Amino acid sequence: MVDALLTPVFGCGAETLLHLEQDDQERSRRARQLHELRDVWRRRGFMVAWRRLIENAETVPRLAAEITGERRITNYLHLAELLHREESIRHAGPEQLHRWLEQSVADGQRGAELESQLRLETDAEAVQLCTIHHSKGLEYPIVFCPTLWHHYGGHKTPKVVMARKDADGEPIEIPEIDVGSDDFDERVTADRAESDAEDRRLLYVALTRAKHQCIVHWTAATSAHKTALGEFMLEDVGGKTEDARIATSIERWCASRACPGLSTRRVSSALPSTAHYEPTPRPARPLAARRIDRTAVSALARTSFTSLVRSASTLDEPADLDDAATTPTRVPAPADQSLFTLPLADMPSGRRIGELAHRVLEESLDGGRAHGAGLDAATTIVAERLDRHLPRVGLDPAWHDPLAHALATCLTGALPLGGITCRLVDLPPSDLACELHFTLRAGDAGRSFDTSALARALARAERPVVRDYARRAERLETRRIRGLLEGFIDLAFEWDGRWYVVDYKTNLLGPHPEHYSTACLDAVMSEHDYILQCHLYAVALDRMLAQRVRDYDYERDFGGVAYLFVRGFEPGEDPDRGVWFDRPPRAVIDALHAALDGGSAG
Repeated sequence: MVDALLTPVFGCGAETLLHLEQDDQERSRRARQLHELRDVWRRRGFMVAWRRLIENAETVPRLAAEITGERRITNYLHLAELLHREESIRHAGPEQLHRWLEQSVADGQRGAELESQLRLETDAEAVQLCTIHHSKGLEYPIVFCPTLWHHYGGHKTPKVVMARKDADGEPIEIPEIDVGSDDFDERVTADRAESDAEDRRLLYVALTRAKHQCIVHWTAATSAHKTALGEFMLEDVGGKTEDARIATSIERWCASRACPGLSTRRVSSALPSTAHYEPTPRPARPLAARRIDRTAVSALARTSFTSLVRSASTLDEPADLDDAATTPTRVPAPADQSLFTLPLADMPSGRRIGELAHRVLEESLDGGRAHGAGLDAATTIVAERLDRHLPRVGLDPAWHDPLAHALATCLTGALPLGGITCRLVDLPPSDLACELHFTLRAGDAGRSFDTSALARALARAERPVVRDYARRAERLETRRIRGLLEGFIDLAFEWDGRWYVVDYKTNLLGPHPEHYSTACLDAVMSEHDYILQCHLYAVALDRMLAQRVRDYDYERDFGGVAYLFVRGFEPGEDPDRGVWFDRPPRAVIDALHAALDGGSAG
């Protein structure tokens, strides 16, 4: 962060850095701003994040105050355009754009394309085109007026006139449209007089903008004598007149003015002779299709995780990865179930409800809105987000308070994470990432991903439920998995020196608390392929951390993956209820890495 703040884009000096070192709150605020910009970049693209950055950092006005500020501003803006173009063409993420920029800088000595050459945003030496209105109050060394001969007024009496003044010449508060009153002719005359007066004012502006020289072009146009300048120069000329007579009249008018610098020059504008294009005849040659003698390679394809598990078409029930099912998920009723019914037991289910819960939880955590909040404060924050989004999903307002209470409990409850507990509201904003996008290699362009290797990797797990699921993984169709596998992690965060993944689920498993016990969640995790999702999330985060965290070690630094079934959350109840947690062994993760890279799990 310090390196970024020292760049001209942020413009921070030693005094600011010293203040950040002494003020933890300000340092956290700066880090939170950078994390928010990162999230904006991943969601909405580089250019949106860049514009927000230079606006928040006041980059342009600060650099504009420097002597070479215009050059530096233009360099940054042009560089942003190049990055945006590269992002659009290659669908590149932040890491790919960073590598592209480093490579471009390294290759810069070889000579850049014209598009990549830096250009000046405004050039004082260039010709500036502007209207007469826009030039008011400005001065230019040399001014060209090429169209003062053109008369913009009509030749016929108008059928409609706008009356803006009364008979005494005073402005009318509400202008009148006159289509033929007794005062129509008088108003037409007044309107033309006012228009002519405005033309004379603009003529004065045009002729007085030059510091050294003003050049006026003239031609023998039919109505040129009706223009503001034509009324002065062509007093004895009217209508369409020969060029020679026009030139003589203008020269006589100029000679009669006591102005040493006033002169005329006739310009020839003869058209060139007509030329006809004669295409060069080419000898005909027979056409033949080129023979392709190399092996065709399939293009890389992007596959979503939902598409991956839906390929298990022989299974009894379709997979539901994003809470998209319109029918609730039912698990076998526990033998010792209570009579207590959960508040959200009858709330409708479906994709839109899942998206609503995800968005509210994300907005509550992102930016530190709910940081350090208790249950009541978190409920208020969640309720405010629900007020904004609830009408869009068509959910009955009666579910507003119960849903807000459940989501706030999810945020403030002590989540069991493999021997430790953590409240999501206690996470520093700088240590979490919402909706973290990932892309994993799945085979290559010419070979499908070997799901049998994936099944063998899962079979190495320590938990019986995962080993049992390995048999299900063998039934995925490999033809659907080729190229890249991508998805989003709901929440990734660092806590107590370890990194964790959290995924929110709004599945309805049953009306009673016992339906959200560990045993019931095991069945749901297997039935809906969440176990596979869990392990791929772990692989994705493991790969990201290995690339970004110095001296990263899975055994030491990776905490695990937690699934939060929010319908089962109720304050004061069993903290394990509604939470499914696992930390895949290192051997399973390594085998999954090998399988995804197109190798074998052994």
